[in-house]
Amino acid sequence: MTDGFITIHLSRYEVVLDLPKNTSFNFILLFVAFDRSMEASTVHSNNDVKKYQNVDMRTAIKTLRQFRENWMALILINQACGFPINLQIIDLPRIPSSQNTVLHLASLAGEVNIVKKLVGLIEEKDLEIKDKDGYTALAKASINGDKRIAQCMVQRNKELVSIPTGTKLLPVVIAMMYGNKEMALYLYYATPKEVLTNEGNIDGATVLAYSIRMQYYDISVELIQKYPRLAVALDQNGQSALYQLAYTPFAFYSDSQLKFWQRLMYIYIMLYWFNNALVISLMMRIKRTYEMKLVHHQSFQLLRLICQQINYDLDDDEINVVINALHKAVARGVVELIVGVLKWCPELRWLCDKEGSTIFMKAVQFRQADVFNLIHMFPDKDKMMVLVDHYGENILHKLKNRSIDKTSTVKGLIKIQKELKWFEEIKSMMPPDSLKMQNVEKKTAQELLDESHKQLRSNAEEGMKVTANSGIIVGILVVTIMFAAAFTVPGGNNQDTGLPLFLKKKLFKIFIISDAISLCFSTVSVLMFLAILTSRYAEKDFLKPLPRKMIIALSTLFISLTAMMIAFAATLFIMLRTEFWISLPIIVLLTSLPIIVFGVLFFPLLSECVMSTYGPSNFKRKIKLM
Repeated sequence: MTDGFITIHLSRYEVVLDLPKNTSFNFILLFVAFDRSMEASTVHSNNDVKKYQNVDMRTAIKTLRQFRENWMALILINQACGFPINLQIIDLPRIPSSQNTVLHLASLAGEVNIVKKLVGLIEEKDLEIKDKDGYTALAKASINGDKRIAQCMVQRNKELVSIPTGTKLLPVVIAMMYGNKEMALYLYYATPKEVLTNEGNIDGATVLAYSIRMQYYDISVELIQKYPRLAVALDQNGQSALYQLAYTPFAFYSDSQLKFWQRLMYIYIMLYWFNNALVISLMMRIKRTYEMKLVHHQSFQLLRLICQQINYDLDDDEINVVINALHKAVARGVVELIVGVLKWCPELRWLCDKEGSTIFMKAVQFRQADVFNLIHMFPDKDKMMVLVDHYGENILHKLKNRSIDKTSTVKGLIKIQKELKWFEEIKSMMPPDSLKMQNVEKKTAQELLDESHKQLRSNAEEGMKVTANSGIIVGILVVTIMFAAAFTVPGGNNQDTGLPLFLKKKLFKIFIISDAISLCFSTVSVLMFLAILTSRYAEKDFLKPLPRKMIIALSTLFISLTAMMIAFAATLFIMLRTEFWISLPIIVLLTSLPIIVFGVLFFPLLSECVMSTYGPSNFKRKIKLM
């Protein structure tokens, strides 16, 4: 060794430092801190031999990030000691616990300059070194998402994009998993065709599946256009592209659940609008709706490409792939996917799952009305309604085993009402002899329905009685107050005629009319709540009679309370007529508060009852292909 030089030898498990005699101990310790990030086992110097086994890993990483412009702080050491450095790399050092190299750590930390220096120093094959989980440095960079690191490595070794991890994931898939779209796009275009179309198309199908899952539909569409057979290929989890689409119902309009004004925006927004910067600045409030429509457009385009590959040339395994995806879409209510598949291959509607259920049986089982309505597209729907599964059950039997909410609220009334509507709709479409069909347990659909509805009916009955009891108390209180107020009018009566003193005043007329309205409507409300308490609670009563009584009771109670507060406000105005300008804002505010509270608490329930009872039906018999 020549005096005045530092020679550093890096081997897999050893770091050897040949230092000049005047090198300070602080310098050795600083350098060992960096080397401990690679768990170097031994440190030697020509003037002193010391072993450092307990250097803090966090300190090493913190120091490495502090001097991110230098690899291993070599430049810093050179400037501090005043000596040039002679660097010799025998092999990339590793951390024994995880088998990470310094290149893995720098890639994961996003240290671009460090990575570039390392890539320039090591051999091309060293880039393929894996840690204990089978991750190359490129795979670690895919987690970080810095495209510059990937470009640096791929330019040196183009095979890196084809090396999977220990779990058989390509770097492009890892980038998608961590939401790094820019990195995913670069790695996708860098991945060779033969990798994506290898035996079984597993890798290509996996890339396609994760691109759908992460909503990178531009990649998905291009993959299907280049490699059409990926449409029915299975990924490493045994799932197809259609199955992934079925798992993402939010990617389609049928799951959007937009409000009225949002639907208007959705209909009239044009996708090309947001290419204009001025329009973007003026329409940021509707950007969310625009982005939703863009996702729906891209997913529908992808669905159309996939469906074009579904034809009668598919083998049995590929047909099973489509059937599994179709049934999953039914369970999640992805109407667009079901229509798309049936449009290209309508015969699939006859194929069953492992339990022998058709897609329309599944639609009934999962209460997907929009999916069930599709049965009216086919002229042979009568034949489909009488099909039986492996348990001897027809489509009417599928109304059993609905999950029950054990809470006792009025919403239980709406739930059982919807269940009865399902039963009546399917019953009306079936021949009479099928209604008495028994399954393998010797039970008809009506018997199964009675069993499954027993708890739901009990909960609904208890919830309605609790609401009726509370409503009666409030109603009787209002009746009592308003009856007394009618004979103790504000200002008193004329001693000679017996007429109220303020009879000619407009405010008095408002008071007396409001009092009468409140008294009458509260009385009706009490009577309707009594009718609810004394009902038979037969199953058919939950379809129309009980909901109608609850709607009338809640509506009249709300009207009576509103009228009562108006009468109260009119009385205060009469009493404080000389201080009208002061009393007006206070009285209006205070009298409005109970009405607002009642509306906030009960109006959603009331409106839901009205829509469920008198609103448009979820069942439509005039269906057209999309």
